Amino acid sequence: KDTLNRPNYQLLQARHLIKVSFFHEVRKDIPTALKHYNMTYSQLLETKVSNKHQIKVLCGFINFKICQLSFRTGAPLDAIAQFDRHIRQFKEHTEPPDSSSNTDSGSVTSFSSLETSSTMPSRLV
Repeated sequence: KDTLNRPNYQLLQARHLIKVSFFHEVRKDIPTALKHYNMTYSQLLETKVSNKHQIKVLCGFINFKICQLSFRTGAPLDAIAQFDRHIRQFKEHTEPPDSSSNTDSGSVTSFSSLETSSTMPSRLV
């Protein structure tokens, strides 16, 4: 009960809403799926967590689904408005909180060391 504080509960509820939205999308019930994706997006914006980058990534995915379904239902103005709102909301959040431990830079270093490895056949080096 101690681990189920307000932010964790909000994230669990958002996770449930994503699953419900996807279920309705698979059943071809697009208006209901769109409604649930909008509820999920709003819920994620209200969530107070320390990792804002995680919320940005989740909201980016939900934003894509909302825009995609809005275009599919013939409401391009709603899709454009949602996209603009998303861009304005996350304009300041451009990078992860700890960019020095970003795994992408580590993988580039790993790949560069593989290229010069002595275990490679001589014709490939």
